[in-house]
Amino acid sequence: MSEKIVRIIIKAPLQSWGLDAVSYSYRGTEDKPSFSGVLGMVCAALGISFRNEPEKVKQLRDSIKMDFFEFHKGKRLEDFQGAGGGVDRQSEYGKKCIPRDANSGAGKIYNKEYIQDAYFEALLYTDSLTADTIAESLKSPRWFLFAGRKSCMLSYPPFGGVFDGFSEVERQWETDNLKPYKAYRQSDSGFPVKDYPACLGDNRTVVRLMEVSDWP
Repeated sequence: MSEKIVRIIIKAPLQSWGLDAVSYSYRGTEDKPSFSGVLGMVCAALGISFRNEPEKVKQLRDSIKMDFFEFHKGKRLEDFQGAGGGVDRQSEYGKKCIPRDANSGAGKIYNKEYIQDAYFEALLYTDSLTADTIAESLKSPRWFLFAGRKSCMLSYPPFGGVFDGFSEVERQWETDNLKPYKAYRQSDSGFPVKDYPACLGDNRTVVRLMEVSDWP
């Protein structure tokens, strides 16, 4: 079966692609989308639950190779989110659902990091049947799609077309007057990136190799 490329456009006012969190109270972001994050976006479009349908997710994961291209570099934004303030601590909801500081019992402050106004594209290399299935789901997604975290809604339709080869993608960029300035491509001689989900449902990842280069 011939290989196809699915082009996914990732535009959003805020994006956040977390990999290894230092702690639960600090949620950083990588400089680019992650394999696991975009895989989650595709699963949401297809209506596949990461947590409840791990075999379907694994099958999809194993059928895809993924590269990223950066068209507009975003700026970093750090936000602070409060949780647990103003809720009755003795209520059933307050006891079970609201996070508290372990020592004081007060509400907690979370640090969250985002990328503002960035524009990326993900290219998914897969067989033609899977490519067509993903394409149809991106046109009419089953669930909401996010640029990483669930607070980051997309601001532009994600489906950018299905192509027979990379040269066709480049011609489409020329037609759209687009030129990436940085490429993140999967390569046997690249540097290690932990963005490939290993054990679905428990956030563990394994290393894949990526090569970063300025686009000519």
